[in-house]
Amino acid sequence: MKKKICLILSVLMLSALLSGCFCIHRWTDATCEAPKTCSKCGETEGEALGHSWEEATCQHPETCSVCGKTQGQALEHSWQEATTETPKTCSLCGETQGERIITDPRFTTASTAALQGTWVSDFPATGELMGIPDFDGTLMMHFTLILGKDGSAKMTAALDEDLTSLMDYVRKVVLDQLAQQGIDETAADSVIQELYGMSLDAYIQETIGTLGLEALSFSIDMVYYVDGNNICTGSSWDAAMEIEEFRLEDGKLYLTDPAFGEIEFTREVSAA
Repeated sequence: MKKKICLILSVLMLSALLSGCFCIHRWTDATCEAPKTCSKCGETEGEALGHSWEEATCQHPETCSVCGKTQGQALEHSWQEATTETPKTCSLCGETQGERIITDPRFTTASTAALQGTWVSDFPATGELMGIPDFDGTLMMHFTLILGKDGSAKMTAALDEDLTSLMDYVRKVVLDQLAQQGIDETAADSVIQELYGMSLDAYIQETIGTLGLEALSFSIDMVYYVDGNNICTGSSWDAAMEIEEFRLEDGKLYLTDPAFGEIEFTREVSAA
């Protein structure tokens, strides 16, 4: 009986081998270019999905939205020439090149053209400038001045994030005040913790936060024109203009600001 069962099983296995694949399939899903496929034996089932093509644009060739495959080439831009209102513009995708045509004589003089572009400066923010008495350290401010060809201007300023010298100054002030009350440095942290519920370092950080240093970081959009050796700036053409003297010397721009005094800028050169 046992031999008979073994013989039957052998015949069934042989039949399976002769009649086709004897495999527990591990199917991978169909893709745009391949049907459902067994990763173990390569057997397939059904058909490939086929690409779902999106039409070519100025930026991209014909592209399958499913798998990202491309074919052909992107379309050429259909350019409309610049006018006094708009720069050179593609009528298909809206991309622009260059600037609109400037005819206003305030922006086409040689002296104005020499100033147009991006200027940068690292400027020392002293204790006097920041309104912090007896602070003899220096923090750096980073200025960027962008003067456009159409009378637009932008000034940004950012205070250096490294406040180590200012933290050391505040720490000394706090420790000096505690020393006047007979509290030495070794006990300062525990005293501050008891009084204010925070560590000495946290108290120093909070004190710095009350100094209003955020006012030294700003971004201002303006309009401008050049009059002799003055740059006239305002929030709009209808607003009163602020006048600041400037001079160009050895490729640098020196701008006299009422708040900061003379700031030396160098022209930012874009990477090729």
